[in-house]
Amino acid sequence: MSSNRFGAIVAALLLLPFVAGTAAHAQLLITATDSSITTKQSDTVNFGTNTPGAGGLVSTSPIGFNLGSGVSGTVTFTGNSGVYNGSSGPWAPDVQGGRMTSNFLVASPGGLATMTFSTPVAKLGFLWGSVGPAGDGNLLTFYSGNTVIGTAKGSDVLAAAGTSNNQSTIATMFSFSTASLTKVVVSTSSPFEFTLLQTTQPAPAPLDPVGATLLGNLVALGAVGVYRRRKKGIAMAALATAAD
Repeated sequence: MSSNRFGAIVAALLLLPFVAGTAAHAQLLITATDSSITTKQSDTVNFGTNTPGAGGLVSTSPIGFNLGSGVSGTVTFTGNSGVYNGSSGPWAPDVQGGRMTSNFLVASPGGLATMTFSTPVAKLGFLWGSVGPAGDGNLLTFYSGNTVIGTAKGSDVLAAAGTSNNQSTIATMFSFSTASLTKVVVSTSSPFEFTLLQTTQPAPAPLDPVGATLLGNLVALGAVGVYRRRKKGIAMAALATAAD
């Protein structure tokens, strides 16, 4: 095998982890459970402390948040979507010990709640209040930049939680294989209350051991081939000198 051909093969193999990672990031994993059993209010993200007004509405203005692990973000709203408070309004996600009394978010019918992150994330903890009946339109759309990399409906979350009780509040983790998530858009055809959970970001995944071993073996094999060709060339040169 020529050294140029070997170099091309090694270069292609070195690119494999990056190509595989780009393809894999679109694979969304959903894990979920009943939040009234597993989630404390202290696990939720803070969305301000302003006094709620009529119907529990606190604000429709953009608001910042902090997920922990150095990740922050902003939520913007359209329509009647905004920050609400369950202590005086008609909605509130359930948590261990009862209903939430701190601020949470509501997407309104025909409106949107859009979350953007300061840095791409691999997973997002989400408290999905009253998943609702089939066809209620509750939908999350996940983006990496301007590219859609996944969607999740109420039925997906109920299936992941192993329940058919669509009035449950479900604590959900949406996970991607790489830190590729930059934006989430929440839409609905009925009032959709939710909040975020403190999320610890995973360390970058190491090179797959099988791939690393294969790459190491190929590099070693190539080195042996180069050594053998060099040794053969030296031997041929010695024979030519002896013949002279």
